[in-house]
Amino acid sequence: MPTDKDELIEFLKQTNREQKGTIADLRSTIKELHATIANLNESLDELKRRFYGTSSEKTASETVSSGEEKTSEVAAHTRTRKKK
Repeated sequence: MPTDKDELIEFLKQTNREQKGTIADLRSTIKELHATIANLNESLDELKRRFYGTSSEKTASETVSSGEEKTSEVAAHTRTRKKK
């Protein structure tokens, strides 16, 4: 630690410059990390859509638009049980 007043002032100025440089580096790092987080969130959303989304095996006739209900008729049948 400098003992002279002028040396102390110069030391504090130098420290201030170093701190400003460090702050600028940290701010750029924060911007890069925010961009990385945004990219990872986008990738995660895409993977969720692929994993939990509608199946690609469905055909256009199987998909139902909003407001329409898809109904299908099934023939009635009777069930017979075998005796034990």
